[in-house]
Amino acid sequence: MTARERVARRAVRALFGRLSGGQIELVEGGRTVTLGKPGPVSGPPLRARLEVRSPAFYEALLHGGAGAGAAYMDGLWECDDLVSLVLIGARSMPAFDRLRERLLPVTAPLQQTAWRLHANTRERSRERIAAHYDLGNELFSRFLDPTMMY
Repeated sequence: MTARERVARRAVRALFGRLSGGQIELVEGGRTVTLGKPGPVSGPPLRARLEVRSPAFYEALLHGGAGAGAAYMDGLWECDDLVSLVLIGARSMPAFDRLRERLLPVTAPLQQTAWRLHANTRERSRERIAAHYDLGNELFSRFLDPTMMY
């Protein structure tokens, strides 16, 4: 495990420890640790078992929902109950929002710098358009009329 992965692992485990909407059983290398607490939330207590298949999962998760989704698609982690996992995250959002607000003086300048480094240029615009819209006629023919119009 790299130093970056170790730091990301500690950060993710600290965040999971703050979960208030349910518990996550984090399984890694044959070891299981339970993080979070059921909390005073209406509805049944939630629990999800998340198996970490690669330490790269932790760094990917720090990139938010998109990072978690990409890591899942790449096979870096598996979960026995994705619905419960998402509900745990949704129930815990108010606490994470408060934490994010407290960290804003530190994170905002970093986010602005990252945004500037990845701002649109003509070349990036072409790449992003191709990634999102150049999907081929096979897909569009499934929901457009025969003339390929809306």
